[in-house]
Amino acid sequence: MKNVFGNVSVIVLLLSSGCGESGSDATLVTGALSVGELPQGFTCGLGYVRGYNDNPVAAYCQSTLTAYSYTTSPPLAYHDQNGSAPGYANLADGDRGLASGWGFYHQRLSTSTGMVTLANTAWIAVPQGTACGFKEACNDGGETCMGRDPNSSSNPCPDGWTKRTANEANAPSGCGFVWCEYQDPNHVCNTGTCPVADQSVGIVCGLTDTDKAYPSGGGGQCLGVSTRTGCPAGWGWARKGPYDDGRSAGHGLAWCTKI
Repeated sequence: MKNVFGNVSVIVLLLSSGCGESGSDATLVTGALSVGELPQGFTCGLGYVRGYNDNPVAAYCQSTLTAYSYTTSPPLAYHDQNGSAPGYANLADGDRGLASGWGFYHQRLSTSTGMVTLANTAWIAVPQGTACGFKEACNDGGETCMGRDPNSSSNPCPDGWTKRTANEANAPSGCGFVWCEYQDPNHVCNTGTCPVADQSVGIVCGLTDTDKAYPSGGGGQCLGVSTRTGCPAGWGWARKGPYDDGRSAGHGLAWCTKI
């Protein structure tokens, strides 16, 4: 079977009739997947709520709000973890040092879509720097990226993805934030409308610890641009953060998202 994605030919060879993302299912893909075909664990709608009367990052995934906080009149105060987009789960990641229930929230794609398998994760049509499997390592709800654990010291991310970490000022040793960052090694999504216009609202790109340099220091990037202080110019990204309770203003976890 032969398809065409832009100027890239796609050849799919099914070597067995089995199903699944790994194991005996052998699917060889030698070209780009289509926009909208996403990996399990894809991170969307990352937001941050620090407390009542705070100005939270009211992040959306598609048309759904991840979490928000507000006060109408004392003593009425609300902190809501809202709904999730179809196929996604709404997760509380936290930020140690804040009261229980505050900190980071995000939506996670529960099951891979389209033809995505562990055999073709280096051919996904999302921007270089896209996040997958984001979590706080010691507040672990079982988040993975295509079944791989970003907190693992061996084989933590699928092919085409790199493990990234961010410190957490108030966390014990061995905790902090972890995720897989897409490298787009086959240049599937670095030109034209693919990097932003073709992506869903809430996609997370360039998650980074602002105290880590890119590339040598392990900091994050979006489309090859360090996101310590900004997002790629001219692409339509909005920068969020940085946040980390216990660090001074301007330091912590930051990211770029499509709004």
